[in-house]
Amino acid sequence: MQTSSSIELEAGRTTIGSRRAPAAADTITLPLDYYSCLGLSKSCSHTSVRQAYERVLSQPPDVGYSQDTLFYRAVLLRAAAECLGSLPSRRAYDSSGCNVAVSMHNLPAALVLLQESGESGLVVELGSSWLQQHSTEPFAPDVATSVALAHCDEAAAALDAGGGTVVLQACRHLERALQLLREYKMAANLQHLIMQTLEDYSPRYALELLALPLEQQQQRQRGFSLLRKLAWELPPKLSPVGKDRDGFLAKARSAMMPHELLDLYKSLPSGVQLSAFQRLDIALATAAIGYQRHQPHLVQRAASLFQQLGEADKKDRATDISLERAACALLLGNAPQALQLLGLDDAADGHQGSCEDSVREFVLAHSPDSSDLLPGLYVLSQAWLQEAVVGGFRPDAFEGQAAADLGQWFAARRVQLYIQVLAAVRNLPQFVTQTIPAAVAAFFAWLIKSAWDRLLGSLPKRNSSSGSLQPTEPMDASSTPHSSTPVQQEGDIVYHQAISSRPSSPTPRAAALAAAAVAGPAAAAVLEQAAAGAAARSASAAPISAEDEEQQLLLEADAAELEFSLCLRLKNQPAAGQDEQQQAHQRQGALFGAKRGPAATPDEAARQMKALEMQMWDSLEPEQQQAQGRWAALAHKAWPALLLAAAAAAALLAASTTEVDNALQRLDEHKQKWVLVDTKQRAALLTACLKNFMALARDMAVEGTRAKGSYEGGIGDEMASLTPVVSGILEYREAMMAGGQRKPLQVYRRPDGQQVAVVWPGNMVPAFFPGFVGEIWLQPGQGPSQGEVYRHKAEGGLPGPGSVALVLGAGNQVPVVALDILHMLFAEDRVVLAKMNPVNDYYGPLLRQAFAPLVQRGFLEFVYGGADVGAYCCHHGLVGAVHLTGSEATYNNIMFGSPRPTGSPRLSKRVTAELGNVTPYIIVPGPWSRDDMEYHAMNVASGLAQNAGHNCIAAELVITDASWPLRGAFLATLATCLDNLQRRAPWYPGSAARIDAFKARFPGATPLGQAVPGKGQAPGHIPAEPWQLVTGLTPEQAQTSEENWGGVLQEVALPHCHDTADFMRQAVDFANEQCWGTLAASLFIHPETQQQYADAFDAAVAGLRYGSVTVNTPSLVGFSATPLVWGAFPGHTPQDIGSGVGFVHNTYLYDHPQKSVLRAPWRYSPQPLWSVGQIGLGAALPWAFKFMASQHNPALALSYLVAVALHALRGSWAVAKPQKEKV
Repeated sequence: MQTSSSIELEAGRTTIGSRRAPAAADTITLPLDYYSCLGLSKSCSHTSVRQAYERVLSQPPDVGYSQDTLFYRAVLLRAAAECLGSLPSRRAYDSSGCNVAVSMHNLPAALVLLQESGESGLVVELGSSWLQQHSTEPFAPDVATSVALAHCDEAAAALDAGGGTVVLQACRHLERALQLLREYKMAANLQHLIMQTLEDYSPRYALELLALPLEQQQQRQRGFSLLRKLAWELPPKLSPVGKDRDGFLAKARSAMMPHELLDLYKSLPSGVQLSAFQRLDIALATAAIGYQRHQPHLVQRAASLFQQLGEADKKDRATDISLERAACALLLGNAPQALQLLGLDDAADGHQGSCEDSVREFVLAHSPDSSDLLPGLYVLSQAWLQEAVVGGFRPDAFEGQAAADLGQWFAARRVQLYIQVLAAVRNLPQFVTQTIPAAVAAFFAWLIKSAWDRLLGSLPKRNSSSGSLQPTEPMDASSTPHSSTPVQQEGDIVYHQAISSRPSSPTPRAAALAAAAVAGPAAAAVLEQAAAGAAARSASAAPISAEDEEQQLLLEADAAELEFSLCLRLKNQPAAGQDEQQQAHQRQGALFGAKRGPAATPDEAARQMKALEMQMWDSLEPEQQQAQGRWAALAHKAWPALLLAAAAAAALLAASTTEVDNALQRLDEHKQKWVLVDTKQRAALLTACLKNFMALARDMAVEGTRAKGSYEGGIGDEMASLTPVVSGILEYREAMMAGGQRKPLQVYRRPDGQQVAVVWPGNMVPAFFPGFVGEIWLQPGQGPSQGEVYRHKAEGGLPGPGSVALVLGAGNQVPVVALDILHMLFAEDRVVLAKMNPVNDYYGPLLRQAFAPLVQRGFLEFVYGGADVGAYCCHHGLVGAVHLTGSEATYNNIMFGSPRPTGSPRLSKRVTAELGNVTPYIIVPGPWSRDDMEYHAMNVASGLAQNAGHNCIAAELVITDASWPLRGAFLATLATCLDNLQRRAPWYPGSAARIDAFKARFPGATPLGQAVPGKGQAPGHIPAEPWQLVTGLTPEQAQTSEENWGGVLQEVALPHCHDTADFMRQAVDFANEQCWGTLAASLFIHPETQQQYADAFDAAVAGLRYGSVTVNTPSLVGFSATPLVWGAFPGHTPQDIGSGVGFVHNTYLYDHPQKSVLRAPWRYSPQPLWSVGQIGLGAALPWAFKFMASQHNPALALSYLVAVALHALRGSWAVAKPQKEKV
């Protein structure tokens, strides 16, 4: 009896004629249903089999298959006919479950038959896998065509199935089919048909893309681009939307964020007229953003837009926006105007406004007392907010706020201040007409202008003998142009109280009293509340919640703004203008922290503000001080109204023009331009940045050494830490020059099927890293796809609307900040707001100079400040994504408002993070020589000592086998290495306390290191601390739950290991289960041991659940190799964030990385670049940077390499002896 495979070969011989059957090859078993291939049922007769065979054979698919594929299709059809035509062979086939063994040579033809018989899912799976491995083979176009047809079948099935996202699924299949056909230039008619289908479904496709979760930013950007094309770029006759553009936009709004809707209208081509509905959309989006961010000036802008819309349509009354205007009026604290707009200001007389009767009835129904309609107006406005604002956009647009809440709006301090100032401005005309004669008003307008320039002040003068403050006597009331009113008399009392209270009261308190004299009790109440809150917070020993602290900081910020606008201009120096603004910003920075420098506590802020006031006062001559007192008395007595008008204008301006807002506004205006910059232009920008960075590298190293302290290597240690930035810029440039699709050195499959890309080192970098191999392991089941953003653009897709990413910079290392900025720009296609950490913000101006080509074009901005500024940036509506490098507590404070996760995250935007690690160094026992021990002991010591241990990947834990005979010798060598290094000062805030806690927990720790006189002190006279080494710990005794963040090292000896393989299993389990974090781990293994226990070693590398695994080299080298990925192992959630989520670096732009593995040789000479304390690095590394930058010019690179070698030999590239080094 013939089997199916023998039938196939027999058919090949009988039909092909002169063609030879393919040679024996690997086969694959497929569920090839012969009945479906021939269109028969299982009860078919012998005659019907022959007829069906002839019919199917005479109707080959007309999509451009090659003759060879059609030939082998015929071979398989004949095999099917002969199998079903013989009763014995049919029985054997039926009993085998319709499985057929097909040679890989015949797979393309088999895929054709599978697709024709309806097995589209199997065709997509098999064909896509085959194309990844054989994309250049002759049969590849035929396989791609079969896969494309299968995608079309899947799209049709999705549409038939129905559901919420059927069009999304169908269009994705059609896009993939079109991509394959275009790539292999097949089936032009089918391409046209797919394009027509995609165009027909494009409106629903755009809406379903926009409705995806916010985390799927790339897909949503595609939806936004498609929406913009449908709405603006296509004429109504050609657009699938047709004439119902307004209806389409209404559906789109329900899937968008408010700022996205405004971005859509910003992209409106010139000359296009907006309909009334579209103008209403703009006003609603503006109001929504203002309500969401508690920015009342945006609500006022929306009210103006509603008013303009109503005036434009009042003739035909097509658009009744009285309700919208009334709601905005109430949000701005103007209830009388709201009632007037609704026709309810004089209900007794039957006055009717322009609003519908049902609205007025609603207000009356919800007002218990008909004489007080405010409750009903409140309910009406809240209902409008719920339906039109909160409910008018996507459900998560307001960060989990499911229902509108006017209480939160009016409780916001910024809103309260704005409403109070608006109320004062509204009451200004009546106040002026009642108190100031028109004839005198003109004269005093000139008087106020002159007084402004002469620094009208309410400050006391200093007694030269005692140094105390004495009040300045104001002018007698009789000398003023008018007699004092009761309000003015109250102002006199408060004014004197302000002067007399200045020496002992906090500055906000004094400012409140002074403001009361100038602007009245309303403004004073705000400042009084700020002062009371600050004093209570400072005096209270009990901790307050992060939410309360944030509200208090916002209140103090608003109070500071009001203080400066109302008071500072009245006590300024004679030369007004820029100096005055700088002084005001300095004082604002003391509270709000919006400028460079560490965040100030409330007490420190008060001291800084008072010192500035005294400095301003002391700069004046005695005559000027006396004159200011007289002018102040006249000003606050006679002209409070005019002063209030000027101060109100200044307050309104300051409320909406903070440094962060301005920076984000500039980025928001340029985000669309960035996504349109092609890869060649981006490569040119990186080249310009590289030139700047190399010129500034020494300055950065000098600044870092000044801040952290100078040791054996001088500036060499800091200079070495900048190497990853040079590498990152070069690697991203290579990726841009390759169109975002840079080819790896190799891609291979592991035995379990997981794919691995070999990416490092490339070009001439092996000169510094001989024998190193860097790999990116892809997530199981994922292929090596790269650069989704650039791939989409290259395939003709429209770029998205752009996005602003916030980078919260690390405080320990400037390379982390620079590389995070580069990743967000070039890997995630976002413009960047970089917020510098107060600990190392001295790097900010240097980074700004280095990245000047990006800053000047509006793609990058820098801001400064403390945690309050960071929180403000994170929750800012213009920020679309956040990346932070810091601690787990910092992440939780941002996401949950407390150091520990509680409830649901407060941020719905994409947040990625790198949060540190207790880094394990696994020492595999083996036949180590003395040289081996010295070499790798220095590797461990360098992993600890670099940056004084203030690294998220500092060596913290050495894991050894307790039964290893050489364990004691290795630990003694490690202790000697540490003892030969100079001690470092724990310069990072809080690190000294952690070291003290470590010493208290392990009193038997050995202090090591050389104490060199006159060295080892960071600025601020921080003393150097010895290295602390504790050995012989059991797994239960070790401190593994949090980072030690300093120069301390533990050794854990694992007992009861049966052999080396068992030790590796136990060490991996200990690192995975007990050591906090999943960022990086290092493993050191002798080549002979690796060869002897090859399977156990491979299992250990694969089993380490860390984002970076380095073999025979410190973890810090994994960070420096920028083509590799850097970040926590995938799987963390916001509630259990661990080491973070997401990857950076990744200059090959792989879409689905799992981890990186860096394999180093066992030993090599000269001393590795990362070994701390090397002499000559400071002089050699600038030449090394030039060598790296000249990779495309071998002759020039060789000359630079010679210079590197000369400087290296001069310093011997050896660890310096502290007593011999001259720094």
